[in-house]
Amino acid sequence: MAAGTPTLSDSFNLSNSAIFKGRVQISLVSTCMNINSEAISGTMPLALHLLRKNQVAQILNPANFSTWVSQFALLAAANATVVSDATTATTNYVPITTSTGDTVQPNIPDTDINNAVSAAFNAVIPGV
Repeated sequence: MAAGTPTLSDSFNLSNSAIFKGRVQISLVSTCMNINSEAISGTMPLALHLLRKNQVAQILNPANFSTWVSQFALLAAANATVVSDATTATTNYVPITTSTGDTVQPNIPDTDINNAVSAAFNAVIPGV
C-alpha cells in the first residue's frame, strides 16, 4: 500500500493498545518528574509552574492515575506524528485495527511519545 493519511480509527485503536498505554504511562511519569524540577524563567513564569506542579499532584494521585493514563493515551494517539509513525503513513500506510495496536509499537520512537505527552500537558490544566 502507498503512503496515506491516518484516520481517527487508527488513533482510537492505537490508544486502546495495552502496550501503548504502558509506554504512555512511563512517559507521563517522566514528564511529571521533569515538571517538578523545572526552573523558573522568562519562558516558565512562577504562576505557570505552580499550575503545572498542581496538575502533577492531581495526575500522580493514585485515585486518579489510571484515568489520566487513559486520557494521555488518547492525546498521544491523536498526535499526528505518533499516529503517522504507527501506521507508517509516509511510506506504506497500514491501518491500525483492534488486533494490530500492539504490533505497531516498534514503529513509534519513545521520543515521539514523550514529545506528544509533553505537548499535551498544558492542555489538561484548567485555566492554561
